[in-house]
Amino acid sequence: MATYKLGVLYGDGIGPEIVNATVKVLKAAASKAANGTEFVFIELPMGWEGIKKYNDPMPDVTKRGLEETDGWLMEPHDSSAYPDEHRLFKRNSSGELRHCFDLFANIRPSRTLPGTKSVAGFSDLIILRENSEGFLSDRNMYIGTGECMVTPDVALVTGVFTRKSIERIP
Repeated sequence: MATYKLGVLYGDGIGPEIVNATVKVLKAAASKAANGTEFVFIELPMGWEGIKKYNDPMPDVTKRGLEETDGWLMEPHDSSAYPDEHRLFKRNSSGELRHCFDLFANIRPSRTLPGTKSVAGFSDLIILRENSEGFLSDRNMYIGTGECMVTPDVALVTGVFTRKSIERIP
């Protein structure tokens, strides 16, 4: 029997609804698996829940908990609605996890589905994008890699693209 520990980060807004549906699907799939697959779900605070319990949208207890899992379900978070001290002066939860766990590959599969019309015809693509540097590394325009705030209403970002980060994307 294969057992997988999955961290569950409910997030904000519609996040809990998405997590609950995803957990149902995973449990149903596991019950049909021939090898007796089992999932153990470990709930960890993120977003408003993290702010309420630990005064941090991505608390250390969550990051430590994720280190002990085989993977995680992370749902949407509403970082733009967080109080200024959590929104302006630190990475959002996604950015924090990208940096903390060196999640450098942004993998975007795209395939034309049978029976659908497509302007381009059939396509079956996997787009890989470097995720730890450049313009996606921290969507926060106030702090982060290569960013500066010239005045209170003007933020500039300089893209940082190193050979090391680019070459690790196949």
